Amino acid sequence: MFERQIVPITNIRLNGHLRTPEASKIEEIAESIAKVGLLHPLVLSSDYYLLSGLHRLEALKLLGWQEVECKIAPFPHESPEASLCALDENLMRHSLTALEQAEYLLKRDELLRALGMRSGHGGQISNQNARKNSQNEPANFAASFFSSQDLAREIGISERTYRDRISIARKLSLEERNLIRTTPLADKPALLLEISRIQDPQRRRAVIEMMSKQTSNLSVREVIRQYRIQKGEIQAELDIIKPSNWWTFGRPKWLQEQFPGSIPGEIYANALYYFAPEQGIAADGMAGSGMLRRVYTDRHLWQKNRQLNLEIHLFDLFPKQPWASKYSIQKHDMTKPLPIQVDWLFIDPPYFRTATNFLEGELAKTQDYNRYRSIMRQVIEAGRDSLRPGGIFCLLIVPYTNINDPENPFIDIPADMYQLGIESGFKVIFRAYVSRGEQQRRAAGMMNLKAKRLRKMFGDVCELLVFRREERSDVQPL
Repeated sequence: MFERQIVPITNIRLNGHLRTPEASKIEEIAESIAKVGLLHPLVLSSDYYLLSGLHRLEALKLLGWQEVECKIAPFPHESPEASLCALDENLMRHSLTALEQAEYLLKRDELLRALGMRSGHGGQISNQNARKNSQNEPANFAASFFSSQDLAREIGISERTYRDRISIARKLSLEERNLIRTTPLADKPALLLEISRIQDPQRRRAVIEMMSKQTSNLSVREVIRQYRIQKGEIQAELDIIKPSNWWTFGRPKWLQEQFPGSIPGEIYANALYYFAPEQGIAADGMAGSGMLRRVYTDRHLWQKNRQLNLEIHLFDLFPKQPWASKYSIQKHDMTKPLPIQVDWLFIDPPYFRTATNFLEGELAKTQDYNRYRSIMRQVIEAGRDSLRPGGIFCLLIVPYTNINDPENPFIDIPADMYQLGIESGFKVIFRAYVSRGEQQRRAAGMMNLKAKRLRKMFGDVCELLVFRREERSDVQPL
């Protein structure tokens, strides 16, 4: 049905419906043609309009070719058949996003229906009018195009996926598709399908806007929940935001059964809620198992009227698997400034002489408090240099208590860190006191009895020191 002809390149005509060619792709194709020749002929309509091969044509012009072998279709460029031919070629030759592919497939489906060539079950033309039309077409006309099954196979998708793609394009309005088009969401077919199934147009648009802007991998269901919380339709499930500077929580940490460590995730939630900007970059410089990422991802459960849309970065001196891969924890020594400038920084350093058995690094291992204090000065100064002006630095510190040491049972480390922060140019804007839940730990009864017998209390309270980076600090030490 298609004839092959040698056509002068100057005779090839272009219409306004072709995609804008990409310069880098033209150069890449030109290099390939120069090495191995033109493997796939251009496709032209009967009136010599280009149906497929714009990048190849531009590459040939770049190489200085005067003429080229083309496949000539037996129909003019304004016919539905020509549009169908161009769609098939583009679906086969171009790297399309899931959204673009969906739009091409829907247009193809509509053209087949217009031509009376849409197959029913078993590949038979689906109605009497279609059968009559097909009999009036040139011989083997339908054979010139891919069946839906063949096209699905050629572009590497199943028939079900083929149907799902068409459903996406049909259910999303052009305005909604344009909102998605230039975002990463455009190439996430599972999310696009789920969004297309949202019946309420207002909710669907809100979900598209929220998912196009977010930096975390929330599901459509979670985003819908965020939207409903914003609208006041439902309340946040976790009432963990504290109204005062005394924080005690009902559980020792976020998702306790799955992750190590004892810092409550609720501390991160409160520190984000009160001190993080709604837009910007937030980081944890000693991220451990990635608690910040998990708490931030679940923010729709606790953030109430705030709309946090932060870029999260995690660092640790010794990133541990599987969390390093799962939560993108980068290796970094926090005695040095972070490789990026951030707006909010959280540090939960190893506690003095309490982490020697299970953490690595000199800060965790040292038994000398002067050395510990010296390293912490470097950490605080590095934190300052990692922040943009006005940025917030949250430092979680616990006093050192050793009821077995009669000579030196207590060191007020938070007061020391407060002083180091001021000396480093920070302004202290808040202090919160956080119960570590020591008396609720397993076998805490023995510790309780010992403390009472020796009349020496053990430390149960961390302090969260909240600093702000300023050019000058007029805060005086306590």
